[in-house]
Amino acid sequence: MTKTSKAKATKATELVAGKFKAGTFRAKTFELLSDGKARNADQIVQGVGGKSHLNKRSARQFVMPVLADIKGAGFKIDETDNGFVMAKKATK
Repeated sequence: MTKTSKAKATKATELVAGKFKAGTFRAKTFELLSDGKARNADQIVQGVGGKSHLNKRSARQFVMPVLADIKGAGFKIDETDNGFVMAKKATK
């Protein structure tokens, strides 16, 4: 006797900018920076609600991998004296 598996219907994944799963820190950070305003790491952590996830890390240590993923998805993020700024157009 063989078992037949019934595949469960999956929900369509909502993507932000066609790249990031909605509700993730990447998506929230992308939405926050997409206005083109400069924000420092502390402002980004506060804006995406990541304060409880810092543990013993600094805000910068928390934000840098997220920004690297956004850059890897083809978006340009520059670090200025005032903080991080995302360019209006994708680099890819």
